[in-house]
Amino acid sequence: MIEVQQRIYDQVMREVQQYPSFEGTTTGNITPKKEPLHYTGERNYLGAFTMHKSNMVPVFEDDKQHAIDIARMRR
Repeated sequence: MIEVQQRIYDQVMREVQQYPSFEGTTTGNITPKKEPLHYTGERNYLGAFTMHKSNMVPVFEDDKQHAIDIARMRR
């Protein structure tokens, strides 16, 4: 029984296309590291406002009308 299974396995393995492994990778991660975001101070941040349910929206000083519009939208 084992001999028959071995012959079947050998036959299947001859038919299966073998792909060589990719040599030269030290890790599985090949994407570049993303640069961290940081606050530059160009815009003055007023705060995060809740527009609808749990939707938080940032509001900056140069767009105060946006904060007024959000306040009216909540009612």
